[in-house]
Amino acid sequence: MFKKRFLQLFSIVSVLILVVSCSTTAKSGFFANDEINRLVDENYKLVVENGWAELRIPQSVHGITRDSFSPNALDAADKLVAAGYEAYLIGGSIRDLIMGTPSMDFDITTTAPNEKIEEIFDDVTFHSIPLGHSFAFVHYPDEIIDVATCVNIPAGLYGLKGVPDFDPEPLYSNNFVYDSFQRDITINAIYYDVKTGDLVDYHGGIHDIREGIIKTMTDPEVAMDVNSIIAVRSMRFKARYNMEYSAEMDEVMHRKAGVYSVQAGAGSNSANMPKFFNAGYALRCYYVLRDYNAFEAIYSPVADICNTAEYQAYITEAFKWIDDWYASGNKVSNSLTLATILWPALNSKDAEAVLKQQNKTIEISDEEMDDYLDLFAIEKKMTQNLSYDEAVKLTLQNEFEDAFQLLVIRNLTDKGLDNAVRFWTGIREIAANGRAA
Repeated sequence: MFKKRFLQLFSIVSVLILVVSCSTTAKSGFFANDEINRLVDENYKLVVENGWAELRIPQSVHGITRDSFSPNALDAADKLVAAGYEAYLIGGSIRDLIMGTPSMDFDITTTAPNEKIEEIFDDVTFHSIPLGHSFAFVHYPDEIIDVATCVNIPAGLYGLKGVPDFDPEPLYSNNFVYDSFQRDITINAIYYDVKTGDLVDYHGGIHDIREGIIKTMTDPEVAMDVNSIIAVRSMRFKARYNMEYSAEMDEVMHRKAGVYSVQAGAGSNSANMPKFFNAGYALRCYYVLRDYNAFEAIYSPVADICNTAEYQAYITEAFKWIDDWYASGNKVSNSLTLATILWPALNSKDAEAVLKQQNKTIEISDEEMDDYLDLFAIEKKMTQNLSYDEAVKLTLQNEFEDAFQLLVIRNLTDKGLDNAVRFWTGIREIAANGRAA
């Protein structure tokens, strides 16, 4: 009897294991294609063995057509090809198409040098980045397309195992393999050849999308020593896509993410950090930054309180609210998210001192500094006794809306603000109706 029951139980468990196994390995969307998976797996073995290997998936196999891209991006790429140069779409748009998520970011890499790009397009400006090279902003009436000349392998990777032998002196190249080594992570280093329609992958990025892995093209510590911005950007992608770091990258990030986040520089962080919190996954980004000790490094004004139970309760509820606000179709301003993060520091520090300290790791312009000071001043007045006329007048100030939302956020964990929120909700509606009339 016992043996029979055991065999029945064993059979049930075996079926459950099989069901779970099938459900975790089942592929959908782009990866439902057996031919793609075969090509990806074969190529990945070569990537692991050699450091890189070219994978080309024909358009007839992957099914991503030109209709998937911005007409302006295609126009720019076609003009480059017509002028005799190669042009590949690269980065976020390719990654998102493979993942089946929408993308509004269309970048091009080309063998055309900057001076030829300037000749080909009517309206071009150039932007320099910390690594030293420049890329072009090609201006269309309704869109700006980034067009970059192929870049050389970063000199700091010279002699590294798995990196091709190259001359480290030139800044640019006409080699897409070389260009791929200066990308941040493998999932952002997949190209679309606009001439042939092929997907081109040198580092197993398509494999890593399928497996949910984030990693660099080379040794992660060396890569991030060369370009610390990789650490910052990788945390955002980890949070956005609920992916995991490779074991090697996870170890380095736990050890050095805070250091890299500071080394990335205030200017770079001012461009990157708002993207963490204004696109609907702010809470996940906070958890990633916190878990890798980067939150307190980047937001140093709250470093001494960010690990307290009180701050964590406040900021967790705040980011939940911000994500819900975004999901309801509202725009989340950069000033609201930074003000939300920094507000608790104002309990013990002057607002200007807090902002000046923050400016060391996230660049704040003089104009932005004035706006933040106004925002904090308005929010403080909202908890004071004001006359009706004073209150209505306050609603006319530029930073009032963000100050009001900050008050609502604070009220999530400070119920002593209930009356203030009710009062200002009413004043806000009265003022809005008065302006509409």
